[in-house]
Amino acid sequence: MEELPQKPSKPKRILNAYAFLSLGLQLVISTGVLGILGHYLDEFLKISFPLFLMLGILAGLTASVIKILRELDNKKNN
Repeated sequence: MEELPQKPSKPKRILNAYAFLSLGLQLVISTGVLGILGHYLDEFLKISFPLFLMLGILAGLTASVIKILRELDNKKNN
């Protein structure tokens, strides 16, 4: 008869929740900051098309997704 996997302890579950919360905050903050910087750069250079805004948002999302994938891979290997 197989043993059922045990649930992680409550402190460990809380730490896991905080780890994923921090990843979500990093996603929002990096995307927002780079998007705002891109917006101001578009205004400074007087570009009618929001090129740097879109590049900033894309760079923030890309960096965040890479960070999330690395964190998930580290958790899987441990």
